[in-house]
Amino acid sequence: QFGSRIKDACFVGHSLGEITALAAAGAFSFADGVRLTAKRGELMENAAANGGGMAAVIGLDSEKVARLCRVVAEHDWVQVANENSPDQVVVSGRAAGLEKIARLAKEQGARAVIPLNVAGPFHSKLMNEAALQFEEFLEEIEFKRTDAPVLSGDGVSFLGDDPDKIRLRLAAQITAPVRFKDCVETLWAANVREFIEVGPQPLLINLGRRTQPALKFLLVTEEGI
Repeated sequence: QFGSRIKDACFVGHSLGEITALAAAGAFSFADGVRLTAKRGELMENAAANGGGMAAVIGLDSEKVARLCRVVAEHDWVQVANENSPDQVVVSGRAAGLEKIARLAKEQGARAVIPLNVAGPFHSKLMNEAALQFEEFLEEIEFKRTDAPVLSGDGVSFLGDDPDKIRLRLAAQITAPVRFKDCVETLWAANVREFIEVGPQPLLINLGRRTQPALKFLLVTEEGI
């Protein structure tokens, strides 16, 4: 139920899930959470009209994929968008850049490069206009100190004490990579030992298990645990 609180918890979300995590921690009202989600989607969809997409590189670590992106980006923009696990990295960019990354990644030993069924090059600088417009919209939202810490999708920063910091992060994350692998490692280093995912499928659990298999994982769906 929205508004209920889990004691001694730290919240984390992947991409759009960062809004969910902040809502669960009490950073804003349920109604404002819906407004944020709708506006973010609208602006990113508009920015995606210029084309581009995303692809998952399986079997290479983030450093190798980042090096390939730097080579390709000299001519066709592409960048790391999600560092999901030690062997799964999502790239985002223009279509020509994604084609080149797929070829180079396979030459470097990637097991697969899978195009994602998404509307645009999310979490890349190609979303910059959406980020700027979203930053303006965020001024309309009342942010509060959270009831529990929220780990940012950058895998390093904890949000909650400073509403202005939350506002800046939500605008920045539209163009910034999601470093979920780092999130799991940071939580483990902070002595977190249980990972509870709320959702229909264990998507983040599967990613988290590849990064830190010693964590205890639990999935909560509409049907229960």
